[in-house]
Amino acid sequence: MRLLDIAEQSGGNGLAVGVAGVTANQQRGWDLRRKRREGELDVLLRRAEALPKQDRLFLETILREGKSTVKVAGLMQTNPRALRRRAKRLARRLCSHEFLFVIREMGNWPPTRRRVAEACVIEGKSARQAAADLRITFHTVRRHIEAMAHAFEAAHPGLPWNAPHGFFRAPRQASTIPTTGGGA
Repeated sequence: MRLLDIAEQSGGNGLAVGVAGVTANQQRGWDLRRKRREGELDVLLRRAEALPKQDRLFLETILREGKSTVKVAGLMQTNPRALRRRAKRLARRLCSHEFLFVIREMGNWPPTRRRVAEACVIEGKSARQAAADLRITFHTVRRHIEAMAHAFEAAHPGLPWNAPHGFFRAPRQASTIPTTGGGA
């Protein structure tokens, strides 16, 4: 399935208030112990199709098949706590406005920006890791992330771009609080 199809099935332009099919509480963090409504799972699993195969299969095992992270950890011979953190991180990424924006818009971007978006937003790699994997400079990755942030903020005024790993933040506004200094 193409990434644009995933974006369209996930609610089209439903970014203004919240991600279509996913409530604000779920965007903040997922409690894996709670039951999900069928529509929420469908949205999450559709978006998971854009993830790398290993991440997608991991989420499908937990969400679609209903296996606990303890059981999956036993099969993978790893720490259940680490798997819970990984599942929450993946679910948070899938529910983010940035993820849906990138899926929908990346077809219109130049090839390098598309590869950076895939590495940083979809796969969740850091900018340094993406630069090393893509064999481009860190500065180039940073420029493309900034361009994505500006495109996102132009398309969705009022919604801040929360870059992968908090990499790019909009410049801070000057403080309106007067400083009282003892300077001469």
